[in-house]
Amino acid sequence: VEVYKNLLPSLKTALFIDAANMFYSQKTIGFRVDYKKLYQYLEKAFQVKFAYYYTGFDPDNKKQVKFLDKLETFGYKTFRKPINKINSKGLVLDKANVDVELALDSVLNLKRFKNFILASGDSDFSYLLKVLKKEGKRVFVISARGHIAKELIKEAEKYISLESLREEIALIKKSPRTRR
Repeated sequence: VEVYKNLLPSLKTALFIDAANMFYSQKTIGFRVDYKKLYQYLEKAFQVKFAYYYTGFDPDNKKQVKFLDKLETFGYKTFRKPINKINSKGLVLDKANVDVELALDSVLNLKRFKNFILASGDSDFSYLLKVLKKEGKRVFVISARGHIAKELIKEAEKYISLESLREEIALIKKSPRTRR
């Protein structure tokens, strides 16, 4: 935590999470992120005051809705875009891209933060980072190796790999209770 605190003055920091990118990153890194621990860690390390989580969702998926509701109890504001079913060459695909919403909300909230953390490796966000830097914001990127675009690393003041945060943010599965 101290390593990152030294990078920042005591100013407001906003966290914007691209859920789809984080989902696929977790498949690669071999652990699931505990979003409560992530929020608490970044709150201490970067003085995060605002955390936003952008995702496509199925309103009929009770498990997903419960997860998103739980995120809000941790301090996240969730942006939920209903999934559209798209027929593509005989296959039905789920589609709900939220990159535009994340980028627009970042710009619309410029006055609320000085530091910006993007949890995504998607190169589409490199232009957003350039805009934020022109507005005097300090930008940081969190993602997994193999899921981070070189354009984001270039634009970020600091790239932080999810793997380096494992001890602080990994979800620890509860062991089943043993019966006697």
